[in-house]
Amino acid sequence: MLVFRLIKFKPLVTRALSTASQQLPKGKPTQHVLQTARTFCHKAGETEGKKGNLQATYPGHTIYRNEKRPTAFDKKILLWAGRFKKEEDIPEMVSYELMNAAQSKVRVMTCYVMIALTILGCVVMVISGKDAVKKENTLLKQNMERKAKWKAEKELEANTMKEQ
Repeated sequence: MLVFRLIKFKPLVTRALSTASQQLPKGKPTQHVLQTARTFCHKAGETEGKKGNLQATYPGHTIYRNEKRPTAFDKKILLWAGRFKKEEDIPEMVSYELMNAAQSKVRVMTCYVMIALTILGCVVMVISGKDAVKKENTLLKQNMERKAKWKAEKELEANTMKEQ
């Protein structure tokens, strides 16, 4: 039964294969098959008539460049990273690669500042601890003094309540 079905559809399969081989170019047929259509890509000349000239609107703007308009914070990051000297020098459109590089540089600088502040805090704590040891000012002593002070205040309040 299965052999009968295969024999029945054999002409259709051979006809489909023959028409497919006729449509493919000779030589390397895989290149033609694997080639994809780029339907969303336009050349610069094609878009000028349809949507207006982007070159006139944004000088230095090209269609294929991946860009964005920097915010005020992005402009500060570009200045801190040293990419531009003044805020007026920053162009209207900035590429994502430039923003990524500037953000990475500022991120690393921030980490260095945090490392330096942590080390400075540790040094200050060590120095203050050594000074406290020299003065014999320990936490145990401070707690005992505080509790003695609270006890004295409580007794003073009890005495004033009895007198009234």
